[in-house]
Amino acid sequence: MRKQLLCDIDGVLLPADPDPELPYMKRLVYLRKLCEEYRKSQGLKQIDDSLITHDRFNKRETTDLGYAMTLLYPDHNPFAQPLSCLLDIADIAESLIKDSMIYYFKLLKESNELVYEPNPGIREFLSQCQKAGWILKIASGNPYDLTESKLRLSGLENYFKNGDHPFLDLKMSYGEEAFFRDSIIISARNRLFDGKTLYIGDRVSDIGVVSRVEGVRGIIIPSFPAEQLYSTQIQDLVFTNRILVLDGLSDKKLRNQALSFMESNNQDIETKLPISAKR
Repeated sequence: MRKQLLCDIDGVLLPADPDPELPYMKRLVYLRKLCEEYRKSQGLKQIDDSLITHDRFNKRETTDLGYAMTLLYPDHNPFAQPLSCLLDIADIAESLIKDSMIYYFKLLKESNELVYEPNPGIREFLSQCQKAGWILKIASGNPYDLTESKLRLSGLENYFKNGDHPFLDLKMSYGEEAFFRDSIIISARNRLFDGKTLYIGDRVSDIGVVSRVEGVRGIIIPSFPAEQLYSTQIQDLVFTNRILVLDGLSDKKLRNQALSFMESNNQDIETKLPISAKR
């Protein structure tokens, strides 16, 4: 049986709360600025963040494309619109994302010998997974070029090169090609056909993805307050072994626990919350 591990980048491979001065963080700020300028040019009100906050578990997490579209549309809900309108908004968002990537590479060029430091233990974990026969792929809301840059500058890119196709060899795999993260995970699962798919993320929304996508289990390294783990929805996923919650991958015991979960079937092992998440 083929086995694939789909990895989020921020919060899993790289820190969840990076330095805001890093080029990829400045790019996000710049993308929002571009969206605000477009709204102003169309006579629309300033972006109202209160309209786009949502239940992170039940609401589908947007990718870079979905995020930009949400900022651009008057009431921040473009996905309920007719297809023709949706595609028009997507075209504008794609153009602004391209501009934000030009800005990113400009910043990168000005930053001499910049390195993105991976999370502790992630290299060892990826090596263990490869030795155990897992195909490692990226499932990111980032644009492809940003994904490639982050992996290259963190020294992790070789873990994700599979044959002639680096990273996840699907058209709908990155943040400028799909509206929601669910679509990325579903595409990756379907591409594997008869096999095992695990997804590793760090947010409540990542747990929501696992709950909605049939045939996918998840490992969560929380970048959110521990008390959120005690919602009924998340508890159900923990106790049925749909997800494993870990404090991180910094030591061998945690990495072995993750790999044991990956190799198990749903009911093979007992899944518990990490010590730091207990009351």
